[in-house]
Amino acid sequence: MEDLQLQKSILDLVEEVKALRLLNAEKDKRITYLEGRVADLEQYTQVNDVIITGLKIKPRSYARAVTKDGGEEPGEPDADSAEQQVADFLKSKGVELDCKYIEACHPLHRRNGPAVIL
Repeated sequence: MEDLQLQKSILDLVEEVKALRLLNAEKDKRITYLEGRVADLEQYTQVNDVIITGLKIKPRSYARAVTKDGGEEPGEPDADSAEQQVADFLKSKGVELDCKYIEACHPLHRRNGPAVIL
């Protein structure tokens, strides 16, 4: 009698392990699918990115960035802004760029080598 109960318990555990393995395989498939979707979305968000190397950006002071001295219109880049420095650099290379089309402009920090502007 005790052997029968032990055998039934073992069979129940085997069935449970099979069910968990199946569930685990389904979750692995879902994870693989979601990782692919994340990669696709990351690629989509980078479609407008331009990376410029070798450009040394002169940082603005916090006080100047906050106070916006000079009476400029809001949203107009000043002569010291990273956007304007990039536009000036590109202009020196024969590429015209209106700063209003720049969504974001910031340096990417590197340990070795020149700074990279994104």
